Amino acid sequence: MPRSSHAARPAWPRLLRSSTSPSGPTISETESNNTTATANTVSEANTTVNATMSASSDVDYFKVSLPAGKKLTATMTPNASSDYDVSLHDSSGKQLSSSTKGTGSVDVVTQTNTGTSTQVFYVKVFYYGGGTGTSAGKYSLLASW
Repeated sequence: MPRSSHAARPAWPRLLRSSTSPSGPTISETESNNTTATANTVSEANTTVNATMSASSDVDYFKVSLPAGKKLTATMTPNASSDYDVSLHDSSGKQLSSSTKGTGSVDVVTQTNTGTSTQVFYVKVFYYGGGTGTSAGKYSLLASW
């Protein structure tokens, strides 16, 4: 039997939605940002930071002022041959959470500001293994809320 040109089409293609988050600015990490006092400031939601792990002793801090009621998601993507880790700290430096996945793996930490005013958090990226320097030490950090 010939196929009708008016055959019913499945509804699912019309239901697909984009799952990408809104894009934000892209900034470059600047040294020295090895302490909370010298942390690079991430001031806008959905900011991507292009950064470099300059040496195995390098530690990079990023300061986020999270508005009340918002959830911070910090996603660190290392280069494929490196293992860098990420932790999240409150304004006094107390560690709240961390992610320590393996080589080439994406690490994610999250925190919700349940208060009624903006709170400061610090995202710390640190070396565990792999490459360092301007070519072998590249990583990105996406801070979204």
